[in-house]
Amino acid sequence: MNARNPVTQQQTEHHLISAPEPRADKLSHVYTLVLHSNNRFKVLIDGVEQVSGPLATAKWGPPLQPPELIPDPEHVKPDDWVEEDMIDEPAAVKPANWDDRRYIPDPHAVKPGGWLEHEPSEIADPKAVQPPTWDDSKDGVWLPPLVQNPACIGAVGCGPWKAPTVKNPRYKGPWLPPQIKNPKYKGPWVQRTIPNPNYYKVESPLDLLAPITAVAFELWTTEPGYTFDSVLLGVGEEGLDAAAAYMRQTRRPRHQVEVAAAMAAARASSRPPGIRHSAANKLLDLLDTPLFQQAKSHLQPLVTAVQQNPEVAWAAVMTPLMMVLGLLAMRCYSRPKAAGAASEDQLQDAEDDEQADKAWLEQLRQQRQAAKAAAAAAATATTNGGINAMDQQESQSTKL
Repeated sequence: MNARNPVTQQQTEHHLISAPEPRADKLSHVYTLVLHSNNRFKVLIDGVEQVSGPLATAKWGPPLQPPELIPDPEHVKPDDWVEEDMIDEPAAVKPANWDDRRYIPDPHAVKPGGWLEHEPSEIADPKAVQPPTWDDSKDGVWLPPLVQNPACIGAVGCGPWKAPTVKNPRYKGPWLPPQIKNPKYKGPWVQRTIPNPNYYKVESPLDLLAPITAVAFELWTTEPGYTFDSVLLGVGEEGLDAAAAYMRQTRRPRHQVEVAAAMAAARASSRPPGIRHSAANKLLDLLDTPLFQQAKSHLQPLVTAVQQNPEVAWAAVMTPLMMVLGLLAMRCYSRPKAAGAASEDQLQDAEDDEQADKAWLEQLRQQRQAAKAAAAAAATATTNGGINAMDQQESQSTKL
């Protein structure tokens, strides 16, 4: 709100602190500001009120209402004014036995054998040559690069040896001197105030606005892709009616199209192309139908498994398919052939097959009768050999 001070005629930009957050769902939205003649306002998003209230008492930054009193710019705190009521005791000294070292060298550590303490770990490269274009007056003193000391290759270590550190068992924490009252303390310094020469009472904030002749956007963002269109500036009931008509005729159909497009994009992103994902895509399409909408929340683990492992969908589709195909094959094999639908050769083959089946059945009947007779003869035997013979005959009968 660019308000003009009627005293100084200076225009100041005030920002509404309680302004609603813009939508971040990548869909288009309608933002509406309504200024009423009674100096009230309201902000709507997609026709829904987000914030409203009086312009004069709304939280603005800086405040819309200037203060009556302001600090006196000529009243400055003296240099010798002391506001610290407590100070460190000047005579305090840290005790000699106070150990404030958190870590100390390990007293039990021993330098490893073979440590080359007098050999540096790196030395100047003896093969390095100063570049011919190097100018000491401009580039400074040339120093050759450092390379690993050949004497340290294979050694335990080189250079000065330092023992590892451990926690200090005598550590007492940082020492702080005790506090005493400051003898120079004068209390908090308060700058005096004077009447604000630019003060005015804000009674009708709308009177502070200049005539609105244009609309502009000041957008601070780090993301591209923001667009604006359909800027409507209306007055009175006609302006409100025009805004409502736009919401009804333009915004709602556009919103439906955008939502459908967003859902289609999300659906397409979850259905990769290719034969490997075809079964999973079909299964996901089935789960999106109204038949499974109520149970979709319970089927979410299945949806996740299908999206992560398309082979699960293939197993879910192929298993019942193979069962159906197997049942159909069994039914087709056992179903009798339709009369009059076969040729003479097919009928002759059928008759031959029928005669062969009858001969096989007659042979099987004779074998069963022979087996029964042998079993009856064996039953009259009382010897072990007769019993064994009966067992053999029964075994043969069982096989037949």
